[in-house]
Amino acid sequence: MQYSSPRPLEIAPLGDSALLVRVVDDFGRDPDGALNAVRGTLRALELAAIPGVIELAPAYTTIGVFFDPAGIAGPSPFESLRGAIENVLSVSTLQNETEIETPAIEVPVCYDPDFAPDLGDVARAAGLAEDEVVRRHASAAYRVNCVGFTPGFPYLSGLPPELATPRRAIPRKEVPA
Repeated sequence: MQYSSPRPLEIAPLGDSALLVRVVDDFGRDPDGALNAVRGTLRALELAAIPGVIELAPAYTTIGVFFDPAGIAGPSPFESLRGAIENVLSVSTLQNETEIETPAIEVPVCYDPDFAPDLGDVARAAGLAEDEVVRRHASAAYRVNCVGFTPGFPYLSGLPPELATPRRAIPRKEVPA
């Protein structure tokens, strides 16, 4: 099947040695669809191995394309690279992925009060008993959407909506080791 984007891609400069490829506009409307579209676009760009591209950084709705300006042919590295990206994506035969197979990783969680100081607050906000909050939290399947600017910090989706709780009005100044 021909790879297809839900709309023409937006490709814009990102500093002096990168482009930002916006694959989808709205992550919240269909998070899995957005991530799959980004992943399919990422795979097409990886397989193309465009000369001068040194890194591809996927996020929720975009891909950062970092490049060495000296490695891009033509008078304007931005325009040359934009053209190469558009060409790759217009002729790609990758399937538009509807589901990505990924291994499940079980993360042990301790809900003991010493390790879950906000459990009572979450239970009150959700109108649930603490043991029900634990059951719902532990039974959900979470997906790593992207890794943030802090090394190894994953941004997840999959939290049951009833457990979503606003940030604390006053953040803790210290967290025990």
